[in-house]
Amino acid sequence: MLSKNKKSKIRNVIFRHLDGVAISTTLVSLDKNKIIDFFIKNKKFNTLELSHNFQFNIGYFNIALRLLCSQGLLNQTIEIDGKKINYTVTDRGLFIFKNIQKYYFSLNWYNFILKLDINKTENLDIEQIKTFHLKTINHLNTNKNDDPKSNEFYLRKQLNGIIISPIVSILGFNNFLESNKSLKHFADKNQFNKILCDFLSIEGWLDNNYNFTKDGDYALNICSAYGVTISYLQTFLNIDNLLFHNPRILRINTNLKSEIHVNRKMNVWGSGGSHKTYFKFIDKIIIDIFNAPLDNQPIGIADMGCGNGEFLEHVYSLVLNTYRGKNLNKYPFHLVGADFNQDALDVTKNNLTLKKINHHLVKADISNPDDYAKSLKNK
Repeated sequence: MLSKNKKSKIRNVIFRHLDGVAISTTLVSLDKNKIIDFFIKNKKFNTLELSHNFQFNIGYFNIALRLLCSQGLLNQTIEIDGKKINYTVTDRGLFIFKNIQKYYFSLNWYNFILKLDINKTENLDIEQIKTFHLKTINHLNTNKNDDPKSNEFYLRKQLNGIIISPIVSILGFNNFLESNKSLKHFADKNQFNKILCDFLSIEGWLDNNYNFTKDGDYALNICSAYGVTISYLQTFLNIDNLLFHNPRILRINTNLKSEIHVNRKMNVWGSGGSHKTYFKFIDKIIIDIFNAPLDNQPIGIADMGCGNGEFLEHVYSLVLNTYRGKNLNKYPFHLVGADFNQDALDVTKNNLTLKKINHHLVKADISNPDDYAKSLKNK
């Protein structure tokens, strides 16, 4: 059993992984457009100087600067809000900017991951992944400073995250990690799978036989923590366009009516799993409501932004053990899943149907509550 402190350290590593995923292509884009060189040379600068020296899409560029500040690479002071904001490169920022080339592999890796079908890995180019694996291990094994406050540790965990986060997300999303303490069967299937598992061993999460270590058991059982960030890989790959070229490149094609900036099904899986932790805080409220006199109870619960239906499933299990749950024949309980995204509704339907839970689905927009109310009334 891991201690609370040990679990906290593992979560800290996961957060560093996700930082690496989210910041990598922004750093690469800024470097390609000579802005990192400007940061290193000047150390201190403001938004006026940036706008005089470079052309960029101001809204997205502001987000990029905020990302660098949130990572402790820049410090920001506002002189005139919206007009003149001062920035200073931190010691950590200087260290990362001088190691910027180490982030470049994220572009090829994300492109590779987006094309990967984890259920059809037999015929993939093994030499390509072997070469990538060797290069990766070599550059990750440099600067083995294990002080969590050190710049070397920060860099290594971010680089680890660029590699590991998509693998964990894909395996979790496809149920390879569900109720499983080993990836041996998966690794033994072919050489490609084995190399994917070797990547997970970088953090000590798998032993030599591809069984979960104690740390790995905890980390891989909260794998959905990676899902939301990884669902936006397509956006991360378009950062250069958003910052410096075509800011509308990810607009939805109205003919296709599909989102191109996010893998919505993975996003739903990630957010649903991540929110499990918070369900317990609402349990007492729900139990009290449905233990009240039956005539004073609502006819059910509607969840706006139902995601994968996990919260509705949780609610249903709670209600079954209340006064209402013992009187469902006379007072049926209605569950309604509402979401703007059809993929989310499809996943909710599949999950609740699999558990044989009666439910209703409504396509609704949280920014239009009147229409949502009308849809519920019609149902």
